[in-house]
Amino acid sequence: MTTPRNESPPFPHGQPGSADPLVFLLTRAHAVYEKVLSSLLREHHLDRHLRPGLGNVLFALFSRDGESAGELSVRLGVPKSTMTGVITALEDSGIVETRPDERDHRVKRLWLTRRGRSLEPRCRQLTEQLAVIFAGDLSVDEIETFQRLLEGLLIRLRDAAERRGA
Repeated sequence: MTTPRNESPPFPHGQPGSADPLVFLLTRAHAVYEKVLSSLLREHHLDRHLRPGLGNVLFALFSRDGESAGELSVRLGVPKSTMTGVITALEDSGIVETRPDERDHRVKRLWLTRRGRSLEPRCRQLTEQLAVIFAGDLSVDEIETFQRLLEGLLIRLRDAAERRGA
């Protein structure tokens, strides 16, 4: 990854007193990402309906709604317990509704409401803006490398969570 000219990377050898610079930088990046995302949600007038943490489920439903919470959980690699809170938030915002499965009435399927579907263009614009911010002045090769590294990190973190029963 490149650093803008005349600017050194923040804490090149880690935050003073930090046990590990990677942990520090990732936690800081996540915190700043959430601030930027919250700001973009306001700019796109989506903050009345959405909050950070709901986007992956919403985009999954944009591409294919009518899935159960369990199916979405598997497809997105999100624990079912997390999915329950996300679904409740989306229902409370009037973005999704649940309906019983036609064959098995114990299973509830998630469907976008008219309001939920109407948010899609603004959500896609917001995501494009985030992608530009993330990419910055990175080359295509650097972006691909960074993406592979993040995918590997995600796999390791999911494995660690699973081993710990989290």
